[in-house]
Amino acid sequence: MHVELYRTGSLGIEKIKKCSFKEFLPKVIEYVTVRLKSVKKFCSFLKTLEGFFGGMKLNEIGKPNIEQFKTKRLKEIKPVSVNKEIAILKRILNIAIELGDLKTNPAQGIKPLPVVPTGRALTSDELSRLFMVLKSYNSHVADIILLALYTGMRKSEILNLSWKNIDFNNRVILLEVTKNNRRRSVLMGDVVYNILSNRYVNRKEENRDYVFANEDGKAYTDIRKSFKRILDLAKIKDFRFHDLRHSHISLFFESGAHVMVVGEQVGHRSKVVTEKYTHIDAQHTRDAIVKLERYIQDSIWQKSGKNF
Repeated sequence: MHVELYRTGSLGIEKIKKCSFKEFLPKVIEYVTVRLKSVKKFCSFLKTLEGFFGGMKLNEIGKPNIEQFKTKRLKEIKPVSVNKEIAILKRILNIAIELGDLKTNPAQGIKPLPVVPTGRALTSDELSRLFMVLKSYNSHVADIILLALYTGMRKSEILNLSWKNIDFNNRVILLEVTKNNRRRSVLMGDVVYNILSNRYVNRKEENRDYVFANEDGKAYTDIRKSFKRILDLAKIKDFRFHDLRHSHISLFFESGAHVMVVGEQVGHRSKVVTEKYTHIDAQHTRDAIVKLERYIQDSIWQKSGKNF
């Protein structure tokens, strides 16, 4: 539906033609399709939002309606998921403003629900069992897990990794697209360097772009089944892929790394930290990575009596 403006007589007052939330959604999909990489994920929220707000006119949606939606959804899903739905709703209403279908966003000022931090790090026993499974698991997912453990990179950062982002000479991974929309360099230790160099040497002709590509040469988007199978084999329960990042950070600290080194490597740089320190010496970070790998080798693998 196109935006239609009309003028009321000689007063020349512009009014926006009213459309319902449901009627506006096709324009939202068209808008995000050319602007977002994760369109499928964005659209997965639309059915629920349409179920509640679909019959309302855009200019009829108010803060009380949104609070009612929050209350209803809180009975059905976790607070963190409710917050994600509200964030998508806010994005949709901002799009309506940009396209001229709405004047103000009623979702602005809606406070997110408090969320209890989740996630955990693997115990040394769990790590040992996990490495034993990975040692015999011939799959790209094994390499993805190891990259997450040894670098702290997020799943999306690993899956979107391109060969052009790998600098083997300087042992650096350049992340161009991150959660914070800020380019970040991740230094490679021996383990990560060997994993990536082996994949590069043995890559197939169609896998010229992405480090982890399917048979069509496209980046993997879903590794949940394989990840769950590996966890089951390692007898690890209640564990998410993002917890590998928590495990990396914990191991990094346990190996004696300075908080600034850890923050630089995983991209946890607050405004205060950024203002106080301009950068961390690269060699200092490389030394810390060597200690991390040695710590995992000595502390984890001595339980199994095998080296990775």
